[in-house]
Amino acid sequence: YAKQFSKLKSNIGPLKDSNGILHHNQVKMAQLLQDQYSSMFSNPDSADIRDTTRSLPKTTSSFNTFDFTESDIIEAINEIDPNSSTSHNDIPAKVIKACKHSLSKAFTLL
Repeated sequence: YAKQFSKLKSNIGPLKDSNGILHHNQVKMAQLLQDQYSSMFSNPDSADIRDTTRSLPKTTSSFNTFDFTESDIIEAINEIDPNSSTSHNDIPAKVIKACKHSLSKAFTLL
């Protein structure tokens, strides 16, 4: 609907190929755009994935030395904005806040 009132008309092309030749044909321009797109993005099925972790220095994790109390968990949950978006499990923040006492017990066992 809004397009009929648009005063700006825009066309694509002409496009240059890798040899510098200008093309006005819509099919050829579509092929040039497809070739450009294909050259910029890889196919995830054929990606060359290398193990980059081998070059990282070996470290020991000290995360297991942290102790959280139920009050620590409740304090952290209280800091959550009740209108924030849901978690990756689609649990609204309001539900997490309402269940904070039950959750805090479970989280300290993790």
